Amino acid sequence: NTGAPLPWPTTNDTMNEGVLVGEGGEITEADIVFGQLVLEAFKFGSGNVPVSVELMQDSSINMAQTLGRLLGERLARIQNRLYTRGTGASQPRGITVAAHDSGVALNGAVSYDNLVEIEHACDPAYRTPNGRWMFHDQTLKAIKKLVDPSTLRPLWSAGMAVREPDTILGYPYTINQHMPNFVADTGDPAIVFGDLGKYMIRQVRDIQLYR
Repeated sequence: NTGAPLPWPTTNDTMNEGVLVGEGGEITEADIVFGQLVLEAFKFGSGNVPVSVELMQDSSINMAQTLGRLLGERLARIQNRLYTRGTGASQPRGITVAAHDSGVALNGAVSYDNLVEIEHACDPAYRTPNGRWMFHDQTLKAIKKLVDPSTLRPLWSAGMAVREPDTILGYPYTINQHMPNFVADTGDPAIVFGDLGKYMIRQVRDIQLYR
């Protein structure tokens, strides 16, 4: 609650498994290797907005409510941008920076092979049941044009039931306009796949409005 640096333990134990032990047998050691992230705290502001008393009194709409919504959206945009692509230097470390690199290069075009390689670069423990894609809307547009080379069926599949999400290779996706547009931007990874719930955001305090 103070905003001081918060150490957080990390581990990846997916390569280890238990052992079969015979009667009276000795169980060998199998240490768990921990790492550490330090979660910093950052302050976001919406910017000062001068509003006259006359406007607050004479407006035909609820000006206070409208301002609150607009200022909240400003905060949401800056946070989403930095939680997506922040460098980690004096700002949050975005998911495109923090995610493990699969080593898959798009080279200005997304293909069926790209998506299969990205999917299987992720350990199965992080694919099922919470695997999810995240990319820019222009990336989705390109993916919608792709077909399975063996069946010629589109990779993109519309959800058939109410509240069932559209999927790509059987996994749902999230559109994030702060993800790089792979057509115009070849810097950060243009596609993220995995259990996105593993990306942690530290919220120190609630939003406060000053006047």
